[in-house]
Amino acid sequence: MRKAIGSRTMGVGLLLLLGVLPWGCGRKSEQSGQAVHLEGTASRGDHKAAAQRIAGLQELVRAHPTDPEPRRALVAAAVDTVERVLWAAGQGLAPEGAASRPVALQAAERAALVDAYRWLALLARWKDDYRTPDFGSVEGHVPGVRIVHVDTLGDGVRVLVAAPLP
Repeated sequence: MRKAIGSRTMGVGLLLLLGVLPWGCGRKSEQSGQAVHLEGTASRGDHKAAAQRIAGLQELVRAHPTDPEPRRALVAAAVDTVERVLWAAGQGLAPEGAASRPVALQAAERAALVDAYRWLALLARWKDDYRTPDFGSVEGHVPGVRIVHVDTLGDGVRVLVAAPLP
């Protein structure tokens, strides 16, 4: 077990990039005034349900990294062509041994944002052709990301983010 918070946070971020960390739910919600067309849930302002739906589809992609069908379903739910927005959920775990619970949750939220950015980069590629690339490492630039919703439960954080459709 590492004692240094910085090293632990880097380890958590690295694991997130590999897509192997579980996720949590339950804290605060920032409601935006923007209309959203995410399978009907976020358009009614239910960002928590939208985050759960997107996270569930992302988990299917993670479980079946070479199968294009889970990617197709994720793209259908996460790409809003009406509002020209990409939606993604990110998940992170709080590091063990943090100085306090708020510090641990802040680190988990940063890790969740890194995860969400990775999903946005993948979705930006998959919106044109969901068959390639397979789930895994991806490079990309995702400008204009905003946090729409944050959930915490126990030692995890889930964020729902939105980015302008490229």
